[in-house]
Amino acid sequence: MYQAKKPIQARIAPKNGGYLIEAVYEVEEPSKKESNERIAGIDLGVDNLVALSC
Repeated sequence: MYQAKKPIQARIAPKNGGYLIEAVYEVEEPSKKESNERIAGIDLGVDNLVALSC
């Protein structure tokens, strides 16, 4: 999970007769766990029926 560190920027923009407020924060990426499991990705495409990447 990401945890906000420091506010960087705030934006206010008109939207649908009201306003949209966006807050941008600096975050630290969580460490990634290395896995010994074998994982494959399958992409069902339009041109190619199936693409498999391991």
